[in-house]
Amino acid sequence: MNKIIYFSGCHGSGKTTLINELVKRNPDKFIKFVKIPVPKSEDLHERIKVRLVRYYLQPFYQQEMSENNPSKYVLGDRCIIDSKAYLLGFLEIGWINKKEFDEFSSIEKSLFNGNYPKNIVFVNPTLEEAIANIKNRWKHSRKKYREEDFGYLEATINGFRKLYSDKPVLRLEVMDLDKRVELCNDWITNLPKHSSQKMTALSH
Repeated sequence: MNKIIYFSGCHGSGKTTLINELVKRNPDKFIKFVKIPVPKSEDLHERIKVRLVRYYLQPFYQQEMSENNPSKYVLGDRCIIDSKAYLLGFLEIGWINKKEFDEFSSIEKSLFNGNYPKNIVFVNPTLEEAIANIKNRWKHSRKKYREEDFGYLEATINGFRKLYSDKPVLRLEVMDLDKRVELCNDWITNLPKHSSQKMTALSH
């Protein structure tokens, strides 16, 4: 059974908090994968390409971590599907055009060749909930890339919802952290029922 779990969703959705809490509460069951660091860039096109490469490389390291920790589930923050959702958001608000969207999508397809992640937890807040989370985060840390632009956030949320509208994922609508942890624990415990399901296409 694939014991790598991917947490997917817009910025401000609470993915990292949820992952950290799962590991904190049950360290014998879960281990966190720390994202590969990549160069920072304010140029949107370079940012997209760097993250495509990150999402291509990370599964190799995640698989290695899983093999080295066979009794645990590896929890990963984001995957290639997040990149696709953000591309849809960028297209919606006009930060990239259709030709550029198609070019980036072509790079993604050549890298992944239809081999997309399974075992996905889609964290799906409302726009208002995501904004509240982001504003709260600003009290403790610096602003991330363009996250003060809530039109960008809304377009990103729309992108995620399009991609996950009919996919076999755990869809978290609740904001309560205890409930999120409970739902994740239950779903992961029953993963053998889901393990044959694979995301084979990103059709949107």
